[in-house]
Amino acid sequence: MSSRYHEVYDGWKRDPEKFWADAANAIDWYTPYDKVFDAEAGVYGRWFTGATCNTCY
Repeated sequence: MSSRYHEVYDGWKRDPEKFWADAANAIDWYTPYDKVFDAEAGVYGRWFTGATCNTCY
C-alpha cells in the first residue's frame, strides 16, 4: 500500500475525532455540528450531533 494510505490510517488511529472533523470540513452542512462524537448518546454513540445536511445537494 502507498505511504499516503498509511499516513491517513495512522492519523485515524491516533485521533479519530480529529480525523472525522477534518473529513467533515468537506461537507456543506446546512446546520454545523456541535460535537464530532458524543459517546454518551447510547450504546453506539452519536456522530456530528446537532448537524443537518442535505444529501441531495
